[in-house]
Amino acid sequence: MEEETSTHRQHLDRLEAWLTEHADPAELRVEPRTTALVIDALGNAWFRRWLEDGARPGELIRRAPEYADLVLHGVGTGSLVED
Repeated sequence: MEEETSTHRQHLDRLEAWLTEHADPAELRVEPRTTALVIDALGNAWFRRWLEDGARPGELIRRAPEYADLVLHGVGTGSLVED
């Protein structure tokens, strides 16, 4: 359980750091950590099936900026994430 908590904390920290660096504060309207928590919840809901199908450990953390961008900007609107 402790490892899961630590991994989740890393995930939230990565989201918060990415939002702090890349997102316009006016766009967020709340603190980056609050947005990270919302994105985490949405990401878990959106990607639950993908996770259940056997995503590699750490994959969701690695892809955090991608779905943060999706939540902030939607599909097909361009991306802040560098290729």
